Amino acid sequence: MGWKRNLMESLLETASRFVPNVAPSNAASFRSIFVLRNNDLGDLLGVTPMFEALKKAWPDCCIGVGVGDWARPMLENNPWVDEMLPINAPWHNKAIKRQGLLSGLGYALFSSEVKALAQRRFDAGLDPLGSQLGSLLLMRSRIPTRIGVKGYAGGHSACSSYIQFDENRHIGKAALESAKMLEAKIDNIETKPQLFLSPEEEAIGERAWDSSKERHRVIIAPGAGFAEKRWPLENFILLAKRISEESSTEIVILGSKEDAEDGSRIEEVMNPAAAKNDSKVTNLCGKTDLRETFAITSKCNAVISNTSLLMHVAGAFSKPNLVLLGPWYDSAKLHAKQWGHEKTIVAGRETDGGVKDLTPPEEAYDLFRECVEDRPVSQN
Repeated sequence: MGWKRNLMESLLETASRFVPNVAPSNAASFRSIFVLRNNDLGDLLGVTPMFEALKKAWPDCCIGVGVGDWARPMLENNPWVDEMLPINAPWHNKAIKRQGLLSGLGYALFSSEVKALAQRRFDAGLDPLGSQLGSLLLMRSRIPTRIGVKGYAGGHSACSSYIQFDENRHIGKAALESAKMLEAKIDNIETKPQLFLSPEEEAIGERAWDSSKERHRVIIAPGAGFAEKRWPLENFILLAKRISEESSTEIVILGSKEDAEDGSRIEEVMNPAAAKNDSKVTNLCGKTDLRETFAITSKCNAVISNTSLLMHVAGAFSKPNLVLLGPWYDSAKLHAKQWGHEKTIVAGRETDGGVKDLTPPEEAYDLFRECVEDRPVSQN
């Protein structure tokens, strides 16, 4: 921890002495609980089991979740969340370009969104990421019982209680451990992400697929947050070709507008060969909103992706998912522990074990077959 972070931590600890600080064991039954999750889409989806744990522990309690505007579709139809509050905080996300300590301090101390949050007088607040600016926001919002994380991005000194950061702990498990600090029962809560579709959305998802023929439905999602996270595009093309050659397959390519060019490239290369094998390839990158993406995924048989939002969407719907890591990651095993789900196989480098290269397409195909045969690699 550098001197700037140490100084900030000391200031937070001092400031916490001048605001209410109520330990969970000393708190009365909570009437309202606020969860801060101003992070990226996959980060929000990963902690959704927490909302179920909190609502089941206090059924009459108002569960409010603070999210950026970009993330609101993630929580639509969620029965465990009573309210979404706008928290477009400029830290630990890729949606807000201007970030830094001064921007974060300005937002936490003076923004209209935090002032509105303070007027709500929530009884308890959780920052499952665990950050100094997050703790400051909870204090500024006059929340007396504050739960944070020690050992990731600081802020624990200003909290009523906290969990210890553990890089080997799954994101869903860590979120539930945070809920447990409020004395919520977590034993019977699954750690998989939660998404809830309406019947109309499910119908939209089904219509995206060609139901006139019995084909294996496979989603390919070539996008990722930045280039180093991506498995090479040519590898995706070679893998898709092999899959379509082996069986009649319908491939739908999903992603954002930024992925549209890659999606078109896969579709252009694939379609002539796919037609010969009674397969089909459709590029929908940039053509679906988040809810439509969720619906389409709910009706597939398997997902092949980088480590991205689609990895967690596949987990939410218990779909077999082959995750192919780019050169940014040194350990596929560690990534699986942190982010993998029941039917996830994570493939990539294992530098400590001597595996320096990315997963080749031939090996990826074998792993895909293992994935769809419902024999996922253990995530222990």
